[in-house]
Amino acid sequence: KNNELQERLNKAAAWFGAEVKAVIEATQQSPAVTDSTMHAKEYNEVLREAFVQLSQQHYLLQGIDDGFDIERYHRRKKTFQTPSFGVNAYAGASEKKVELQHPSLYYKLKKLRDEICSKKNLPIYYVAGSKTLEEMATYLPQTVSELEQISGFGKAKAETYGPQFLDIIQVYATERNLSSSIPQKESKRKRKEKSEPKEKKPDTKTETFRMYKNGKTAAEIAQERNLTVQTIESHLAHFVFTGEIKIEELVSREKIVVIEPALQEFEKGSPLTSVKEKLPSNIGYGDIKLVMAWIEHQKSSTHIDH
Repeated sequence: KNNELQERLNKAAAWFGAEVKAVIEATQQSPAVTDSTMHAKEYNEVLREAFVQLSQQHYLLQGIDDGFDIERYHRRKKTFQTPSFGVNAYAGASEKKVELQHPSLYYKLKKLRDEICSKKNLPIYYVAGSKTLEEMATYLPQTVSELEQISGFGKAKAETYGPQFLDIIQVYATERNLSSSIPQKESKRKRKEKSEPKEKKPDTKTETFRMYKNGKTAAEIAQERNLTVQTIESHLAHFVFTGEIKIEELVSREKIVVIEPALQEFEKGSPLTSVKEKLPSNIGYGDIKLVMAWIEHQKSSTHIDH
């Protein structure tokens, strides 16, 4: 019976190992790109945490190839080392291939955009977002007025940054005997002058905070906003850090007294898996992040008081 069980475990480990490996490879090739540093940070954190957990599971499954032994399993668990994870959804850091007719031009324009943003400490969408770069590399505008037909370029931005981009486009087009394709682009709708100012969308964290104050749980907010519970917990952690939400509203005192000591040796930026493993199974990553925010709030409050 024991041999039969070991054989079944070996087959299961091989099957699940292959499946987990496929998911790991998919996370490493994530196609997601955003011009928002905030959204990129949230996405990167969630994806990295998933990658670490999957990598650990795959490592443990590999240890069952020669049969399952509980002592060997725990020894292997202690020797797991987090592999490097280089995915970054921020468009300013992305080097993902872009399917365009003139990809080399796209990367020249992107390089210029990044240099301008770095020099002036500006967010990338302020100069030229991903869609703007793609349209410039597709339609090859030759004048400032043609550049204004590109998404993301108004009159002021075209006059400020346009000449630098046009220099690159014009040289590229001249060398290849190409001309502007702007006439093929459907003209952008002229901006209508509005008598009333456009209503500003609330910040995503602020919207979560508003819904929380209206009595909704993290799970309910996530469902209504079509976001993950982890993202909502990250939003709430921000307000725990600022002191606008009391930690006891989100994490029980019983959990806090267990989590706090486990975080004493935690190095900022390290994966939370090392902390999670020391804690009972009823304590989730969200609980840990919230307590971390509370500890940081206490430190900042103490610093201000002194």
